[in-house]
Amino acid sequence: MGNTKDTQKVKDTKTNFRWSQPMQNLLLEILADEASHGNKQSNTFKHASYAKVAEVITEKFMTECTPKHVEHRFKTLKTNWNTIALLRNKKSGFGWNDDLKMITCDRSVYDEEVAAHSNHAQFLNKKIEMFDEMALVVGKDMATGGFSKGVGDIGVEELDDSPPLVDADVDDISKKKQVDPSHVASNETRSHRKRSHATMIEDAVYQDLSIQLGKVASAIEKISENQLNFGSLYEEVMKMDGFEANMLVAAFDHLNGDEKQARSFMLKNDKLRRQWLQNFFDNYLSQF
Repeated sequence: MGNTKDTQKVKDTKTNFRWSQPMQNLLLEILADEASHGNKQSNTFKHASYAKVAEVITEKFMTECTPKHVEHRFKTLKTNWNTIALLRNKKSGFGWNDDLKMITCDRSVYDEEVAAHSNHAQFLNKKIEMFDEMALVVGKDMATGGFSKGVGDIGVEELDDSPPLVDADVDDISKKKQVDPSHVASNETRSHRKRSHATMIEDAVYQDLSIQLGKVASAIEKISENQLNFGSLYEEVMKMDGFEANMLVAAFDHLNGDEKQARSFMLKNDKLRRQWLQNFFDNYLSQF
């Protein structure tokens, strides 16, 4: 009699824990981190990892969560992952939207699949929450390396098989709003074609624009190289000693109006500049 009660207590401890979506998300976050640090052994985790999750959930949600609860949830998630892999691996009628992390299908395919497997409805035309973390936590043979093996690199043959994202002991997980299956697949195909055509046009436009900008930049660079800096010219003229300031200003005004002579002046050394200034002043004064 006593053994029967003990057995029942163990059973209750394993199954009678209500997992909410925030709890499950936290579980996936912690186990994903554990896997990235090499604490995933083949397709399961060390007891210490389950204990860590249980401790955090107990503290955060003010409820008693045990490592056994965590391990049981891990197995449920693994079953869910196998179902996702099975649906993604089907050849006809199903698609995958990697941006939304969603298995897509039209209305007829959806109805046929759900009629045969009612629990598959939760995985069709709905965003799969925490998909990347699930890939790391319950994906097959991903014991180490963190997210180094991206989800896009995980072939469906690598993914573990079927039941719900919410198991029987979890009735408070929020339900996701159903996406209308009659439009998802067809809209995705049309939008892909539009994007492909638009991408080709954009590439051509960007390439032509890049060439034109390159030509403009080259022209500006040449202009900059050949352009005389009159600020520097003024400084070089005014620093010549032995001449009155008003005379040097007159010389600068003259050079400012004759770019050819100004360039020649800038190329001369101090001795030749002084000689040019003296000749200029002699000619300048002779006019008065």
